[in-house]
Amino acid sequence: MLSKGLVIGNGGREAALKDKLEQSPLVSEVITTPASDLQTLLAFAKQKQVNFTVVGPEKPLCEGIVDLFKKHGLSTFGPNC
Repeated sequence: MLSKGLVIGNGGREAALKDKLEQSPLVSEVITTPASDLQTLLAFAKQKQVNFTVVGPEKPLCEGIVDLFKKHGLSTFGPNC
């Protein structure tokens, strides 16, 4: 099964992450979105039915995005509280 990914952020780091993820034969699509409030990001991830999320910017990580996404059953790469 191919995975659909989400990269949060819109800088150079996130562009590099997206490029590398798209090279994987296990990934069908990678969507990027700029960081905004956590509830908006959660709704976006659910709407797009992503299988995993990679968070680039520190702000959403510090605000607890990994814990929030995991609470809602979404696989997320990043440190949790």
